[in-house]
Amino acid sequence: MHSRKCAGSSMEVALNNYLGPDDIQTGSWIETMCENGKMNKKAIKDTFFSSSSLGKTFKQITTNLISGRGINLPRVVNTSIKHKYQDSLGVNPACPTAEMVMRYDPESWKNYFKFTFVRNPFDFEISDYFWRTKTLDKKLDFKEFLKRKLKIKDDPEGVVPFPKTNWSIYSINNEVVLDYIGIFEELNHHLNFIGKRIGLPLDIDTFPKVKSNTEKLSNFKDLYDDENKEMVYTLHKQEFEYFKYTYPY
Repeated sequence: MHSRKCAGSSMEVALNNYLGPDDIQTGSWIETMCENGKMNKKAIKDTFFSSSSLGKTFKQITTNLISGRGINLPRVVNTSIKHKYQDSLGVNPACPTAEMVMRYDPESWKNYFKFTFVRNPFDFEISDYFWRTKTLDKKLDFKEFLKRKLKIKDDPEGVVPFPKTNWSIYSINNEVVLDYIGIFEELNHHLNFIGKRIGLPLDIDTFPKVKSNTEKLSNFKDLYDDENKEMVYTLHKQEFEYFKYTYPY
């Protein structure tokens, strides 16, 4: 289960090497293909031979050709596959909630080993802030970003992601429902455990590092006044209670 800003894209890139022909990868195709990952049979079918995504694929290719930029195949694949699964996995099928996945494939949900990673909410919000605002023409400050997540302010640019936090990705009705939750701050230890559990060589030394070049402040503490701290506590109330995270700076 792909928790946002918790090395989920790196995990998908790593697991791409082991996809079977009918396995579904719903996101991180740009990162995967840039790291020389391959489309399996299911990805090819979902991109080029699915009635629900074919129009999206054709539109992207046509737009690329008309603009003279050439075809950006990784982006075409990523966008088309996400579009294919939006009806069944929600507006962000790359990071679907636990409830959506359970409803989509209840048999697999019952029988598969289900895992994810969590991250200190204070660190998560900083990472999410820089990632979600990096392409804005006008700079958005951190306080404004948190207020938009809490719906205190409007969000005309659509910087607030879905889901806003990762809680619903590993819980249903506020109950954690996965088999294992790794800790991002102890990534190597948990990677080793998960690798042994699923029989794959997952190791921090060979684990791909993607989406890690986003500009960040050298001192995260500068972003946190009392108001910002309180907003993070409000946004992540369940995570603080369940995982016992504290302010790290």
